Amino acid sequence: MVPVLSNEDDFDGVITIPDLLKVLGNFAGANEIGGLIVLEMERHQFAISEISRIVESNGCTILHLNTITDPLTGLLTVTLHINNREIAPVISTFERYEYNIVYSLGTDKFENEITGNYQNLMNYLNI
Repeated sequence: MVPVLSNEDDFDGVITIPDLLKVLGNFAGANEIGGLIVLEMERHQFAISEISRIVESNGCTILHLNTITDPLTGLLTVTLHINNREIAPVISTFERYEYNIVYSLGTDKFENEITGNYQNLMNYLNI
């Protein structure tokens, strides 16, 4: 449990750990469906307007954006949560603009098409 105090340091109540984790998860956007892209760049290269333009040019919207600086390398890690699970077009655009993509999570339409084509080929060969 986490105690809750008033401005005068009076005890107002408690927050349970599950409730705290639920609120933090909602704050981080864990309850919203979409894809996740993690970029790494120099701090002077970070331009939220350009990142937003790249995402929006692919018909997506940024739901959440978090940044953290690695104390050892000084590189900025930018985590994007976008409103679409199909993130391949967004990743392609980031790669075209030479962004370093560290991690991505979402469905990839190209991989789904390859899997579907493979299944169709196997069904054809079984005939």
